[in-house]
Amino acid sequence: MKNQVEKTPAYSYYALVLLMFVYILNFLDRTIIYILFPLIKKEMAFSDTQLALLGGYLGQFGWRTAFMLVGFPGILFGVLVFFLREPARITNIAAVEENYSSADWKKLLSNKSFVLLCLGYAFLGLATNNLSIWGATFYSRLHKFDLATIGFWGGILTLTAGIPATLFGGAIADWFRKRFKGGRMVYGALLSLFRFRSGCC
Repeated sequence: MKNQVEKTPAYSYYALVLLMFVYILNFLDRTIIYILFPLIKKEMAFSDTQLALLGGYLGQFGWRTAFMLVGFPGILFGVLVFFLREPARITNIAAVEENYSSADWKKLLSNKSFVLLCLGYAFLGLATNNLSIWGATFYSRLHKFDLATIGFWGGILTLTAGIPATLFGGAIADWFRKRFKGGRMVYGALLSLFRFRSGCC
């Protein structure tokens, strides 16, 4: 008798789609302020430093309206997520946590590869976050692009790069791992170099 493939419940797809939209909204909430920097700076008479101390089509309606249009859907999604059913857990998380000790952290911090990876990613994050924060202001101020254009092409680039990276990034890293010693690190280093070059240009 052939083994029957267990069907995924429809509720699982609902939860997946809901959480996906929550993540998209979360990303949009965190990035829209950077696109609207020029409008906020002009109205509030902020300096660049003051803007940095705070955390496009919508920009044509004013930055306050943009925040409201992006922020209010989060209330609805928050209510829907609150009522999601917690799935059954196979692993006893409490039992696993009891096995941790301070010695584990010492071993981890003594791992040179781990420490260098954390430092490298921290510096990469600093560079890319600065590009994300000030990119729209740079193109608006220096190249005189309007916010709608910046927002549109920023969204296109995010989709065309982000979706393939999410779907195939792990598979590509595994391909590097099979062909090079420390292949995954090589892959990460190449991506970091590409990001650096793109930011400089």
